[in-house]
Amino acid sequence: MGAIGRTLKIVSLIGFIIAVLVSVFGFLALRDANDFKERLPVEPNIFLLVDGGNILAGAKNMMHESNPEAVTEEEMAVYQQLLDNEDYKNLLGRNYKVFIVYTKAFGSTADAEIGDTGYTKDLILESLSSESVRDVIIEKAIKETIIPKGLEDVARAQIEGSMPSEQELRTMMFMLLLGAAAEEQGPIFLINEYKAGNIDIYPETILFKFIGMVPESIIENIASGESA
Repeated sequence: MGAIGRTLKIVSLIGFIIAVLVSVFGFLALRDANDFKERLPVEPNIFLLVDGGNILAGAKNMMHESNPEAVTEEEMAVYQQLLDNEDYKNLLGRNYKVFIVYTKAFGSTADAEIGDTGYTKDLILESLSSESVRDVIIEKAIKETIIPKGLEDVARAQIEGSMPSEQELRTMMFMLLLGAAAEEQGPIFLINEYKAGNIDIYPETILFKFIGMVPESIIENIASGESA
């Protein structure tokens, strides 16, 4: 057998090994996908919105039948310290998954009014980046309402008294962003932004490693088939 023949044989063997590995890897990824589908709606999970290393908002138990819960101020402080220390093991804790969503994940989301809320993507990001979402919302309401001169402080106090807490507002704004992106891009939003490095998922099990390897065109075809 000549050198060319031996080379072709080696190439064929390598191709066969790769095919086997892909088959096994794909099977494990499929099993992990079923596990993800079954456990995410029932087990604890955390979504955190992060910009420049700072946690702007959080939501607990996304995809559950009940509404997501707001991350408390105390929890935010703990999560921030763990994130600063890159202590992902303790950040995960007893949760099934932790999703770290960076604000750049919404870069392609249209800056249009979200639903009938009166809020746009840029306004929400601006409010979340401020020290007080409540203050931003209150000032917006004051500017858009005809209030007799001298009664602005009274109106401001009334609005503030009827508003949710700061942390609840941050969670609500975060949910609006996620909802707008999902509405615009469909279920592929999470996958595309994960592949782009705009969303981190812990622990990164074989499903997500597999997603990172699969070409975007294949994922889009699968997603379009699911939505058909």
